[in-house]
Amino acid sequence: MVKIILICLALSFFTLSFASDKNLDFVPSEIFTKPILVFADSKNNITIEGISIIPKNKSEYLIDEPKINIHSEEISSSITASEAILNHDTKIIDFKNSTSFYTLDNNEINIKSEMLIFDLNKDELVSTKSVIFSLDNMKVKASGLEVTQRKSGSEALFKNAEINISENNISHSGFANELILMPKTKELLMKGDANFIQEGFEIKADLIRFNYKENKIVKSVNSVIRKEI
Repeated sequence: MVKIILICLALSFFTLSFASDKNLDFVPSEIFTKPILVFADSKNNITIEGISIIPKNKSEYLIDEPKINIHSEEISSSITASEAILNHDTKIIDFKNSTSFYTLDNNEINIKSEMLIFDLNKDELVSTKSVIFSLDNMKVKASGLEVTQRKSGSEALFKNAEINISENNISHSGFANELILMPKTKELLMKGDANFIQEGFEIKADLIRFNYKENKIVKSVNSVIRKEI
């Protein structure tokens, strides 16, 4: 079970457990400055830092300028935001406003959404509301997002996604019911009513695999190509 095992404060130390059968050792009216929260289990070590942590009730805590570092034998990443609410019962962190996500291979991802949560149980960053996602020269607008990390690399899955890519004065755009971004291999996988406009040509297909580093489509299934008017 994932547990918060330590909160380090500027002048003192408190040992806490966020397991469901334990109580917190501080009262909800207290405000802690410069907290460091450490979650640990057999797979991951997750550290949360911030400017302050304010208990909202018996289960929720407001963290100002949180930074989350995730480390294991297979993955390493960090997440920053302006504000977040931690629920120790569900072990979910609800980020507010824009969020930056740094992956194992040092890709910086900027995310804007009304709702963005990090599930400490699954190590997933998820949104079920409209999302604007930026990575390098790429921007994606989607109705939902799920970012996961594996040994093979991080992946971002979008629902009902519009994508725009600008590179060397060349612009590409497209849409798919499902879009998977794989930063490690620099590829996009577009599934379901996929269409992609590249250099004056539009391709429609059930599946499109695009390498945005090499600027080429490497695979398509049941595709139709037409020249853009």
